[in-house]
Amino acid sequence: AIREGCTKSVLGLMEDLAKHDALPTDSADGVTDVVSEEDKALVGKYTKFYAEFGAVLKEGLGEDFANKDRLAKLLRFASSTTDSVSVSLADYKARMKKGQEAIYYITADNAAAAKNSPQLEVFKKKGIEVLLMTDRVDEWALNYLHDFDGTPLQSVAKGAVDLGKLQDESEKKAAEEAAEAFKPLLAKLKEALKDKAE
Repeated sequence: AIREGCTKSVLGLMEDLAKHDALPTDSADGVTDVVSEEDKALVGKYTKFYAEFGAVLKEGLGEDFANKDRLAKLLRFASSTTDSVSVSLADYKARMKKGQEAIYYITADNAAAAKNSPQLEVFKKKGIEVLLMTDRVDEWALNYLHDFDGTPLQSVAKGAVDLGKLQDESEKKAAEEAAEAFKPLLAKLKEALKDKAE
């Protein structure tokens, strides 16, 4: 019971730090939020904390199932659109493109290897953000984190990634034209192989 209480207290403190990690900016209506002296003192502290203990938070996904969702909200990653380790899963989800059904990520030994991965090309072309997971513990932690707030996490390097819903009209038209062009060839192949297929 003491351990559980301590865990909840620490998670609460980290959530507060994460909320205050950046100074508020001008809102859409032009009104700037009032920032207290306490908030100013907290700016950047979560970033420093995360640089030291981020891997431990990720390990918590597999160790503390009761707080897995709270821990997931505290995680930060670099992405294909930013070099700093500052993108939360909630931030990523808020920026997802219309029709995007998954949070995409790639694991690599370092950020340069991840950013230069050939698997990212199609995502860059479509303007889809991909999280860059470069900590040694990331791949292990992802065995315990399959989704975030109902949105699945999907590796761009493993398995097939269906981006069909994110195609623009020219891409759809090109795919239809290619399918039409290959219809005669497919018909001949089916005819030639019909006796060999079971």
